[in-house]
Amino acid sequence: MDGRRDVPSWPLDTGEMAGRIRTHDWAATPLGPIVGWPDRLRGAVDICLSTPLACLVGWGDELVQIYNDAAAALIGAKHPDALGRPARESWAEIWPGLGPLIEAAYAHGEARRIDDFALRPDRGRGPELGYFTVACGPVRDADGAIAGAQLTAIETSDAVAARDALRASEERQAFLLALSDALRPLDDPGEIEAKAARLLAEHLEAGRTACAEREAGAAPHDGAAARGPGVPLAGPGDLVASPSGVEPVRAWTAQEVALVQDTAERTRNAVERARAEDRLRRKNAVLEGVNRIFREALTAASEEELGRVCLAVAEEVTGSAFSFMGEINAETDRLDDLSVSERGWAAFTMDDPNFPYGKVPTGFRIHGLYGRVLRDGRGLIANDPATHPDRIGTPPGHPRLHAFLGVPLIQAGRTVGMVGLGNRPGGYRAEDLEAAEALAPAILQAVLNKRTSTALRESEERFRQFTDASSDLLWIRDADTLRLEYAGPAFEAIYGVRSEAALANGAVRRWIERIHPADRARAIAALRRLRAGERVSHEFRILRASDGEERWIHNTDFPLVDAAGRVQRLGGIATDITLQRRAAERMQVLVAELQHRTRNLLGVVRSVAGRTLAGSVSLADFQRRFEDRLAALARVNGLLSRLDAGGRITFDDLIRSELAAHGVVAREVGGTQVVLAGPAGIRLRSSTVQVFALGLHELATNALKYGALSRPERRLRVDWRLVRGRSEAPRLRVDWRESGVAVTLTEEELSRRRGYGRELIEQALPYQLNAETDYALAPDGVRCTIVLPISTQAAEGADP
Repeated sequence: MDGRRDVPSWPLDTGEMAGRIRTHDWAATPLGPIVGWPDRLRGAVDICLSTPLACLVGWGDELVQIYNDAAAALIGAKHPDALGRPARESWAEIWPGLGPLIEAAYAHGEARRIDDFALRPDRGRGPELGYFTVACGPVRDADGAIAGAQLTAIETSDAVAARDALRASEERQAFLLALSDALRPLDDPGEIEAKAARLLAEHLEAGRTACAEREAGAAPHDGAAARGPGVPLAGPGDLVASPSGVEPVRAWTAQEVALVQDTAERTRNAVERARAEDRLRRKNAVLEGVNRIFREALTAASEEELGRVCLAVAEEVTGSAFSFMGEINAETDRLDDLSVSERGWAAFTMDDPNFPYGKVPTGFRIHGLYGRVLRDGRGLIANDPATHPDRIGTPPGHPRLHAFLGVPLIQAGRTVGMVGLGNRPGGYRAEDLEAAEALAPAILQAVLNKRTSTALRESEERFRQFTDASSDLLWIRDADTLRLEYAGPAFEAIYGVRSEAALANGAVRRWIERIHPADRARAIAALRRLRAGERVSHEFRILRASDGEERWIHNTDFPLVDAAGRVQRLGGIATDITLQRRAAERMQVLVAELQHRTRNLLGVVRSVAGRTLAGSVSLADFQRRFEDRLAALARVNGLLSRLDAGGRITFDDLIRSELAAHGVVAREVGGTQVVLAGPAGIRLRSSTVQVFALGLHELATNALKYGALSRPERRLRVDWRLVRGRSEAPRLRVDWRESGVAVTLTEEELSRRRGYGRELIEQALPYQLNAETDYALAPDGVRCTIVLPISTQAAEGADP
C-alpha cells in the first residue's frame, strides 16, 4: 500500500482529468499533498476516473471535489478551476437542488438520487439545458466512518425530451380537441375566430391573440420577426399570438408555433365550415322560400296577397325589417307598387289621402335608390342611405331608412320591376344581396304565373258561363287517341248522356255507335278530314240514348294546332237542328200544299166567275154575287192559313164561320132558330174544303134570302156525323134542314129557277169531292144531305 502511494504517476488513468489530478497543487487544499491521501480516497478517485459516466467525489467536511472527464464536460466554464474546490462553491447556483442530495450522503450515509435534474452545461455551443439522473452515496474511510460522497450523473435529456414531446403532443391534442368541441356549435365566423383566439391565449398564457384580416395579396405575418407567431388562417387572414409581457420578447418554441399553426388550421376549417353551412342555410332558405312562394301562389286570392307572401320570404331570408315590390308602368314610366309587406304596413304611418293605409300606392317617379336599381338593372346595397349619391330621403310617415337593399325583376332581359328591402340590423351583406337576387326570378315568375292563372281563370269562367248558357254542345278530342277531353253541359240534351259519363267513356267508337247507320260513313270521313287539319261542317243523324229519338246534328269542326302548326286536338260545336230540319220539311210540305191549294183555288175562282157571270142579269148583279162568293172563299182560306203544319179545318169551325159571316150571331146559334148538332173536331180535307165551303155558302145565302134565316119564326137545323162509306172509309154526313118556310112554287117553276148554288151542290161536289148529295125543296123549306170523304186523320167513331 505504502509503495503504491509513492508512485508519482498516480492516478494511472491517461485521461485529461487524471493528468490534472497528478499535477494539481493539492497541498493548497484541505486534502493536502496527493501522496498523503488515504487509500479509500484513492480508490474512490480510481473508480470515478474509470467510469464513463459523469462522476464526482467530494472529500472531507468541505467536500473538496475531484471529477472525471465526463463531469468536466458538464462543469463547462468552471472547469478546470472547479478541481480541488469545495462543491458548495462550484455548484452554488444549483446547490438548493443538489446540496440536499450530497448532504444526505455525507451527513447521514444515505444513498439518494434525483431524476431528470436540470442542468445547463456548456458543451462548446454555449449553455444548453440538459436533464440528468443524479445519484449520490457515502464514501467511508478504513474505519468505516463517512469521509466523503460520490456523485454520479447519467444524462436523460433525450428521454426527457421525448417524454416532454409526448406530453406536449398529448396536451396539444387535448387542446385541439377541446378547441374543436368549443368551435363546433358556433356558426358565425367572427365568433369562431374570437373563441379560438381566446382559448389559444389562455393555453399559451399569451397577452393577446387575434384573428386579423389582411388585404388580399398582402404577405402573412412573419412568426420569427413578430412578437408572436403569425400563421395563415383562412384566405386573407392570420392568427397572431403575443406574449403576456412586452419585454423581454418571449422566445416561442417550435411546439408553440406548431400549436398556433394547428389552431389556425382548425379555426380555418371551422370558419370554412361555418361559412359553408351559412351558404347552405341561405341556399336552403332560398329554396324553401321559393317552394313557399309557388305553394302559396296556388291559394293566394290576389296578386297583391301573393306579393305579400313573396316579400315575407325575402324579409325572412335577408333579415329585413320591411319591404315592398313594384312594377314599372310601361304607359307612364312610373313605379306602381304591386305589394307592401305586412311589416311595411305596420311601420307605415303616413297620413296622406293620396296614400291611404292598406291601399298599394302607385305612380312614383323613378329616382332615388330604387330608381338606381331600376335604371341600372343591378342589385344595390346602401348601408348608409343618407350619404348615398342617389339619396332623396323618405316621405313623412315612412319608416326611417338605415339600410337599403334593392334587386331588379328582369323579364326577357328587360327590367320590369324591383324588390326593395330595408333596415336589416347591422346593414346588408354581400350574401344578403346574393340571396335576394336568387329569390327575384322566382318572385317574378310566381307573380306572372298568378297573373296568367287569374286571366285564365277569368277566361275559363267566361267560357263556362258561355257553355252553360249555350244550347250548342262544345267538345274537344285528343287528335291522336280521339278520346273525348271536354264536353259541354249541352251533351246530355243533345245526345241523352251526361257529360261526365261521356268523358268517363270518351272513346270515339262510343260516339260513332250513336250515329245513324246511314250517316256513319260520312261522319267518319269528316273526322278524318278534321284530323288532317281541315275545317269541316257536316250534318248527321243520331239515335239519342235517353229516348231513342232520331235527332239531326250539325257539326262545325275545327283543328286545334300547336305553335308548329301540328294538330294537337280536335274541337267542334254541335247544334241540334232537328226542329230546323222538321220546319224545313214542313215548309216544303206547306209550299207544295200552297201550290196545290192555289191551283185549286184558281180553278174554283174561274169556275165561280164563269157560273156567276152566266147567271147574272147585269154587271152589278155579277159583282155582288161574285164578291159574296169570293168572300166565302176568303173565309175558308183564312181558316186554312191559321192552321199549324199538318192541321186541318174541322166541320164545326167551318159551319160556324160561314153562318157568322151571314150575320147569324153566336146567341142565335144554339137558340131556337138555329140548331147545330154534331161532334166537334171532324177534320176536312184541305184540298176540297174550298169547294165544300162554297156549297155551304150557297145554302146559307139562299136561307138568308128566301129560307129559314130570312124571318125570325123560321128554323134551321144542321146535323152531322161520321158514317161508313162503301169503301169502309169514314165519311162525313151533313143534313141541312129548313122548316117554317112556305114554299109555293111548283116543280116546273123550281126547275126553271135552278141556280148556281144547286148546280154546285148536285154537280160540282160529287165531281170534285167524290161526294154524295141530295138536294130537295120540301113544302116547308130546303132539305140537303151531303156525304163526303174526310181527312184520314179524322176521329174514329163513324156510324156503320
